[in-house]
Amino acid sequence: MLVRIIPELGLFALIMALGLAFIQALAPLAGVTLRRPLWMAFAEPMAWGQFAFLLVAYASLTASFLLDDFSVSYVANNSNSMLPWYYKLTAVWGGARRLGAAMEPDPQRLGLRRQPVLAQPAA
Repeated sequence: MLVRIIPELGLFALIMALGLAFIQALAPLAGVTLRRPLWMAFAEPMAWGQFAFLLVAYASLTASFLLDDFSVSYVANNSNSMLPWYYKLTAVWGGARRLGAAMEPDPQRLGLRRQPVLAQPAA
């Protein structure tokens, strides 16, 4: 039962961190504009709150890896049940490299052509 709740807890923590990021971006800026020092003081507590919620989200993703919760697509794509625990622990960050490569823009899809490399004459 607890295994089913872990990914939702991580998602909730990410949503809360996003909300705190919006508050951290807007409240101090409005405080400077309206000259309200209390609103400007929101920046540091919001940063600590973001850190705490992101830590909970990361811990829930790590727990999903360690407990083989394949209902999370990131876990299903980057892990299997036969991996030792230390490989599962490193797969939390190891899959991010493949994710970054997937988000890289494709020059051919954008209509860009690569310039041919001219051979250098031998000296």
